[in-house]
Amino acid sequence: DDLIELLKFDKKHVRASLENLRKDKLIKSIVKGEKEELGPGGGALKFNHYFISYKVFIDVVKYKLDRMRKKIDQDDQLQQNCQFHLCKSCDLRFSDLDVKDLID
Repeated sequence: DDLIELLKFDKKHVRASLENLRKDKLIKSIVKGEKEELGPGGGALKFNHYFISYKVFIDVVKYKLDRMRKKIDQDDQLQQNCQFHLCKSCDLRFSDLDVKDLID
């Protein structure tokens, strides 16, 4: 509730964003009961408390950056290994040697 007031966002939007961050393991949550505030039926209300575990956060970010780097390297490798060129107007494929002859 404090975060909703600080950000001035809709409660549904903030909770959805927090849940996405929790699924991505960027934040953690703990459910705690508050005895001072009684809920319906006289029981203690339960609240989710969110926090950042910095060691886990750093590991997750490093892992995601490494996956992105590997994906970019794979895409780059595929483009370099491409042995043909595609003509957009006639959909014919030409090898590197054919393209050289066509340009001259």
